[in-house]
Amino acid sequence: MPLTAQSQPDLNASDASLNWYLLHTKPREEARALLNLEQQDYPCYCPMISTEKQRRGKVKVISESMFSRYLFIQLDASPNGKGWHSIRSTPGVSGLVMFGTEYAKIDEQVIQCLRTRESTSKL
Repeated sequence: MPLTAQSQPDLNASDASLNWYLLHTKPREEARALLNLEQQDYPCYCPMISTEKQRRGKVKVISESMFSRYLFIQLDASPNGKGWHSIRSTPGVSGLVMFGTEYAKIDEQVIQCLRTRESTSKL
């Protein structure tokens, strides 16, 4: 299943309670995880990159995940935010990436750089 869905959250990036986090997926289930999370109204982002692959003597341009088995998800870290427990039980999701006891928080500038890189990698 190709990865095409990428929600563009219309949330205010300056809201201190909204942060991007790194999510680990099950092997080759990025598309499934992305679809299921978006159906639960979680803003997600899966950066894609176009690459050339040779199959059966022919070169094809395919779009694949820039970071295999990883997605970015925007969550409300406030106590009134949407629960995080449903994320772990979502089909295709392995879990949120943690460093020690802290979830891996991703800066908004990193997401913007990835979006820029993704738009310039189109062949």
